[in-house]
Amino acid sequence: MKKIVYGLLLFSAIGCGSVENYTQNDLRQEFFQEKMMVFTLSSASVKYINVTGPHSGYPSNPDVSEVFKQAVAELAEETHLNLKTADHISQASIDVKILDINWHFGLSLTDMITKLNFNTNGKNYESTGHFKNFGGSAGNNLKRSFKNAIYNFLLTYQK
Repeated sequence: MKKIVYGLLLFSAIGCGSVENYTQNDLRQEFFQEKMMVFTLSSASVKYINVTGPHSGYPSNPDVSEVFKQAVAELAEETHLNLKTADHISQASIDVKILDINWHFGLSLTDMITKLNFNTNGKNYESTGHFKNFGGSAGNNLKRSFKNAIYNFLLTYQK
């Protein structure tokens, strides 16, 4: 019986605690080959994490704009796309507004959910990012959720 319990715990830790990596992805490299995509965060973006579910204490809020820049840089490295960030909309091709950031604590997992609106060439694309984990830091979970939202946007944008 103990072996079964330990086996289930180990399986849960490996299955739910794994990190998503975008080196193997469904993005069409030929579509993005000649494009430089420069993202800038709207000043109207949400800057705080809404925490829900059973938890103890309140996590400190990371610098959302800095975490977004890190997410873009990591995603660019993993996908080999020319993705950048800029501080001013005049330098950017894509204006990003963070609509919502929720960190939900369940009984055994946490789920960081981000909703972003991407505006480029007069079109709006709404994308949601998810990152599930056993816990982790607010900044790290937020970065991974942002990466997921940006990746989902790129999948939609290439169509």
